[in-house]
Amino acid sequence: MTLDPQFLDWKEAEEAAEAILPMVGTLYRDRGVITLLHGQSLVHLDPIKLIAMHRRGHLPSGHDVSLRLTREALTTLMDADLGPVELDLGKLFHEWMSAGQGQGLGPWLTARVAGLARGDAPARQPVDVVLYGFGRIGRILARLLATKAGGGDKYLLKAIVVRKKSDDELERRANLLRADSVHGPFHGTVRTDPERNALIINGQVVKLIFANSPADVDYTAHGISDAVVIDNTGIWRTREALSQHLASKGAAKVLLTAPGKGDVPNIVMGINDGTLDPAARTISAASCTTNAIVPI
Repeated sequence: MTLDPQFLDWKEAEEAAEAILPMVGTLYRDRGVITLLHGQSLVHLDPIKLIAMHRRGHLPSGHDVSLRLTREALTTLMDADLGPVELDLGKLFHEWMSAGQGQGLGPWLTARVAGLARGDAPARQPVDVVLYGFGRIGRILARLLATKAGGGDKYLLKAIVVRKKSDDELERRANLLRADSVHGPFHGTVRTDPERNALIINGQVVKLIFANSPADVDYTAHGISDAVVIDNTGIWRTREALSQHLASKGAAKVLLTAPGKGDVPNIVMGINDGTLDPAARTISAASCTTNAIVPI
């Protein structure tokens, strides 16, 4: 039987994608390296999605990105002792092609990422994250944090603070995380650990802490320190009100998922994040409406 050339091309693409994905996973889990293609993460993809991402005419010439190029780039990155970093392969390919391709991709990429080498630098201490509130925004944040934990040296979700409404609170919260009527099923595992009153989300132990107000919480009692508390309740929006979180033992910063009032800085990533003071302890990620309209 003679197969159509287009089908043979697809089979070769599948083979290349299946060789690429283990390298993407190893870089992500072992070194905290997140690889992207024109802004879209390659982590946790299946082969079909990876092929589709490469067939969108992203190159300056209008042609598709070659899976062969991605495979060569990842092989090169596997040999580089990289530390935690995000690398957009699409942008790197564009840069390499704009340079005239006088040098092969492998040697060029090795030189390009040389300054990102991990060397003998100590492993980064992960930042503890606490979700204060567990509505839809909180649950989507939990999904993102669980699926982007990398090798565990970046941001780790350690606890969720909620008000206790029933005796089956743990299982109820687990079910809400597993399925969402808009965002669909969670692509991972959510288990309950009644002994520790915790959810096990993709292997991460996330304590469920019951409290009626920030003043009721001592995070250090749960092994949490210098945490970023993400308030997704929308109840407290002024600096004075949000400072209640900072009074809790173990809390270092508070991030509001609603528009802040008064002098609370409202930060939209990609727009005014350059104005953010790294020392700021109370910030707002602005509203969903603001994040949607301001880039336009």
